[in-house]
Amino acid sequence: MLEGEPYVGVELLYDDNLFRFRDEAEALATRGDDRLEDLRRQVHAGAALQYSWGLQRVIVGGEWRRISYQHASEINHDAWEAGATADWQVARVVDGQLQLRHRRELENFEDRDTATLGFRRRLEMDSVTRLKVTPRWRGELTTNLERVRNSLDGSRGSDRDEYGASLGVTYEILRFTRMGASLKWLRGDYPERDVDPNGRVAHRYEESGLALVFERVPSGLSTIQSELGYTRRTHPSAPALDFEGVTGRLLYRREVSGKLVSETEVFRRINSVEEADANFRLQNGLLTRLRYRWSPKLEALASAEFHIADFDGSPALAAAAEAREDRVGILQFGAEYRWLWWLRLSADLSWERRDSNRDERSFDDRRLAVQAEVRYD
Repeated sequence: MLEGEPYVGVELLYDDNLFRFRDEAEALATRGDDRLEDLRRQVHAGAALQYSWGLQRVIVGGEWRRISYQHASEINHDAWEAGATADWQVARVVDGQLQLRHRRELENFEDRDTATLGFRRRLEMDSVTRLKVTPRWRGELTTNLERVRNSLDGSRGSDRDEYGASLGVTYEILRFTRMGASLKWLRGDYPERDVDPNGRVAHRYEESGLALVFERVPSGLSTIQSELGYTRRTHPSAPALDFEGVTGRLLYRREVSGKLVSETEVFRRINSVEEADANFRLQNGLLTRLRYRWSPKLEALASAEFHIADFDGSPALAAAAEAREDRVGILQFGAEYRWLWWLRLSADLSWERRDSNRDERSFDDRRLAVQAEVRYD
């Protein structure tokens, strides 16, 4: 069976610190203009095409966006993304999914020192294969590939090739209670980075880890998910920057009522960064979300996040000073209204504050966006 879903939309976004400057003085020194705020206008169009046969399904889709600014017209641009997903199943014992995504977007301004137009291209491939060994035993194999390329010379140091895999197994101890373990391996390269003779910034890394997982559904109203692991990240060209430590997450989801759902998550994770002169980022934080469904047509969202990010290999560290550390707080509020079956109206308000021991990485930003989208399915 063949199905299609085209859509078009418009968005207005007011951003009171478009380039994520510390203050008006930095804006004047960087752009020759002390203005921080701007109004972004976006028009987008896209479509998804789905074909199903038996237990198999393929979805192909894409989206184009035209983005312009009221004042910073020099960074007006087109962005796009395209992708495909294949869901497959064999005899209800083995199933899986293969995803491919490619997108072109504006480089973010959070971790770079220029306000010029620059693009990032990101190619991602992911796969997962699940095997139901017995009614209680399940196995899962995942693979991932990511390639990031930046157009600006000053951002080439964050170009990245990353690929990895993980193998996991879970066992259903009791009804609605599962536990298991997973092994992961990851390798990455920064192809545009030169080997640092001082061993402060790495151009290659490998990551491995073991995690224990647990999931419990005490009732139809709540869910507990946890993952506790140990991660090791090594840098062949800069062994002094190797990392070993505990990572994981704990998530509690609660359906408070038929209309209100809450989620709270505590996490400690390590990930690659987009900044050209850092090796990785270790985040420790707390995130909470609330979703309230006023009616089948109207839904409200709210979230709050706070995390501390420790960076390795920053210029401050290279200068024998204190390594970079960020304290980040994010508040978000939103509402979505579906009028009839084809029109979606939404509004979002967010506030983000980053306090860093590197002053040029600190900023305060507020955004207000309204969007209308027409979708046919």
